[in-house]
Amino acid sequence: MDLFSQKINSSPFEFSKAIKAKGPIFFSPLEQFWVVSDYGLAVTVLKSGDFSADRSAFFMSKASGCPFHKVANFFGVVKKMMVTSDPPDHTQRRRLASSGMNDQILDQFVPNVKSVVGNLLDQIKDQTNIEFVEQIALPLPNIILADLFSIPPENRRDFYRWSNYMTQFFGGGSSEIIRDAENADDGALQLSQYFTKLMKERKQNLQNDFISNLLRAQGSLDDSELISQAAIMLVAGTVTTTDQICNNLFSLLKSGIYQKLVQDQNLLDQAIEEATRLDPSVNFIFRVAKVDSVLAGVEIKAGQMVFISNHAVNRSEKMFSKPDDFVLDREKNPHLSYGSGIHYCLGARLARIQMRELFGQLILRYPNLSLDSKSNPIKKHQSLAFSGYETLPLQLINSKEQI
Repeated sequence: MDLFSQKINSSPFEFSKAIKAKGPIFFSPLEQFWVVSDYGLAVTVLKSGDFSADRSAFFMSKASGCPFHKVANFFGVVKKMMVTSDPPDHTQRRRLASSGMNDQILDQFVPNVKSVVGNLLDQIKDQTNIEFVEQIALPLPNIILADLFSIPPENRRDFYRWSNYMTQFFGGGSSEIIRDAENADDGALQLSQYFTKLMKERKQNLQNDFISNLLRAQGSLDDSELISQAAIMLVAGTVTTTDQICNNLFSLLKSGIYQKLVQDQNLLDQAIEEATRLDPSVNFIFRVAKVDSVLAGVEIKAGQMVFISNHAVNRSEKMFSKPDDFVLDREKNPHLSYGSGIHYCLGARLARIQMRELFGQLILRYPNLSLDSKSNPIKKHQSLAFSGYETLPLQLINSKEQI
C-alpha cells in the first residue's frame, strides 16, 4: 500500500506506529523517496546545509506525475518563497517576511484576535449544534490574515480557496494530480495578480499592514519576491492553521482533556502543544539531498528526496515519555510540527495565539462542549503532507443552560 492510502486509512497513532516499524530511515519504492522516522535524524536533516528546501526535485521526479505544462504560474510563485529557498536567498526572504510578522506586531495584534474570536462565537450563541470547520475554524485564520494584510471581507473566501488549492498540490501524494495541478496553478495566478494590484496601491499609500511592512523592508528584492513571501504567509497561515485548530480540538474532546481544561485553564498552553504534537496538520516535511550523504548507515544520493514523518518523530521514545499518550502536564515538548532550524515556521506564534484565544473562550462559554453524537466528523487528507478535517460537528451546551 502506498503511504498516502495508508495515511488516510489510519489514525495518527496507527500511522506513526507503521512508519516507525520500518526503521529510523527507509526507502519507499512506490513513492521513490526516503522516509525518516527517527527524531535525531530528522533534526539533523532539517538543520544540515547538505539538504535543500527546494522541492522542485520532487515535482520533477517520475513518481510525482507532475504535469509541468500546467503549473507555470504555480512554480513562478513557489520558486521564490522562503520555504523553498536555501541561504543566501532564504536569509533575505525570511528577513523580509519577518518584517511583517515580528513579535512587536503580533503583540499589538492580540486584541484583534480576541475580538475576532468573540465575534465568531457570538454568531453561534443561539445554536445547539454547529459545523465547527465552516463556522469557526475556517473563518478565524482567514479573517486574521486578511486583517493583517488589510484585505477587504469580500475577497477573503477567494483567498482561502486559492490557498487551499496551492496547499493541496504543494503537499504531494495527491490522487488527482492533474486536477490539483490545474487548481494550484489558477490559485497561484489569482494570488499573484491580486498581490500585484495590492502592492501598487500600497506603494501610493503605505499603511500599517503586512504588505506595507514588506514594501518598507524591500531593499534590493524585486516585487515578485515580495509577492511570493506574501503568498506563503497566506497559504501557510490559513489552511494549515485551520487544520491544526480542528485536529487539536478533536483531540481535546476525544481524549477528555477538554473537561480537565475547564477545571484548570492554566494548562491550556501545554494542552495545545501536546495536541499539536500528536496530530500535526503538517504530516511530512521534505528535503532534497544536495550531496551524497549517509544517515544511520544508509547512503542517500544527491538529488534524492527525504520525507520526515512528523507523526513518527513526534512520538519518539527517546524524546517523550509516554509518547503515544496525551500528557497534559508535559513540561518540555520539542515536537517538530512547526519544523526546526532556519525554516522553523514563521507563523507558529500567530497560530498559537489564535488557538489559545479560541479554546480559552470556548472553555468559558461552553464547558460541556462535545462532539456531535449524531454526526461523524470527516477527516480531510488533501495530500500526503497535510491533514485536517472537512467537517467537525459539535454539540453546544453553554454555561447559562447549566445553571
